[in-house]
Amino acid sequence: MQKINELVQNTYICSFDEILEPLAIINSSLSVLLQQKREQLKDMPFFMVHYPFGKKIIFKRDSYLPVFNDKSISFNDPTLPSIIRNNLSYIPGASNPVGMILNKESEFYTSRDERIISYPIIKTGQLFGFAHIIDAVMNKSSKANKKAYVSIWNLDAGARTAFILPKVSENGSHTNLLKAYGIKAEKPTAYSDQNKVFTALNNSIDKPWTQSVLYFPKQFLEKLKFDPEYAEIFQEMANIHRSSYNIWHTNYARWESDLNYVFQKTKSNALSAYAVNIAKHIYLIIANGVPGLAPASDEHMLPKELIENAYNNNNSYALKEYWPITMQPRLFNDTETVYYSLSMPTLINYNPETFKNKTSIALLSEVADILCKCQKYILNEFEDQDSLVYENAVKAQFSFYHDDPNPEKYGHMIKNSSLLPEEDPRFYKKGWAFPTHSQFLRGCIKIGPVF
Repeated sequence: MQKINELVQNTYICSFDEILEPLAIINSSLSVLLQQKREQLKDMPFFMVHYPFGKKIIFKRDSYLPVFNDKSISFNDPTLPSIIRNNLSYIPGASNPVGMILNKESEFYTSRDERIISYPIIKTGQLFGFAHIIDAVMNKSSKANKKAYVSIWNLDAGARTAFILPKVSENGSHTNLLKAYGIKAEKPTAYSDQNKVFTALNNSIDKPWTQSVLYFPKQFLEKLKFDPEYAEIFQEMANIHRSSYNIWHTNYARWESDLNYVFQKTKSNALSAYAVNIAKHIYLIIANGVPGLAPASDEHMLPKELIENAYNNNNSYALKEYWPITMQPRLFNDTETVYYSLSMPTLINYNPETFKNKTSIALLSEVADILCKCQKYILNEFEDQDSLVYENAVKAQFSFYHDDPNPEKYGHMIKNSSLLPEEDPRFYKKGWAFPTHSQFLRGCIKIGPVF
């Protein structure tokens, strides 16, 4: 690999032979197909970019490379070296760079006001930006000049909705953390603010958490679009693209129609619109349309060990009572529990004004009522068992938590948050108290698999 210059410190030119080895590890089929075209591809430059945690990959419909001083630069910036501009520049709204994630995972997201709205997770071996290549192939016989669909979703290296469960907004402790790592970052006052601190921590160490992306040059993408000899490679990359498909790309209209029918039959719509939208969002999590949240158990989406050390170390933030349980986005599956919190509303349809001046436990009680009624109806009365709504409902179960559950008023459906370390070992740390009264747990829904 060849380093380009000091401006783009983490961007490297790769020969064709140099990309085959990492591709063989994550997708042997694509590697074999490319190897068959070695003579035609051997002189093309490919590009590998190492993005430190939190760096912009896609932001507000523009694509970025990491540069010095913790900054980023657009692929179309005229100050970039000509080899990058000639091979990776693009026309906004008509094309975009195509990249493959070589390691780690990232989260598509957007922001509205101070909220972060999560979208699906992209994993190792998956592609982004490939949709416009498919559009070009499908429409290459047409003379119509159609603009490619440009996503509104942003993409950073790693998790955007990463945060520490206990409160970490004490002035003196935050100042100590900044001094210990020689960084600058405003004290976080909300969960969504903590990502900036994590990014600064990662940038301060010699071997930071990084995510590697392979970018394909324009001349290679042109061959995919127009050269019939590359049909097999195009098809394999299209299959990789489809591997990241979720409910939004396939069955969303049918799923939404069926779910609305269930809400109508259970008379759930008579309750507050906000509670209804939260309940629908929970079903969207089960369908893998969006991620839930869960304690981090590895470094796939964030520098977990670095973050924990920074907040646990006596010479840094020095949390005394609570272990710095680090939360991250995670897709629901048949073996792992995820969570949704009323205090961190990541849902798309956000209308809290319909529940104005009411308590979090009252809202949680309404959401619990809706989910329980809907589950009962789907599992016992819903006739279409081939429906995605039914398939999702049978594999999930819900529990509800609050730090002050008030069983006299709300019954025993809502549990005390203090029970979570017993029920989910990821919350347990020997010798440390559990932050039962943290904001996240003040109205929390557990979405667990049915064993």
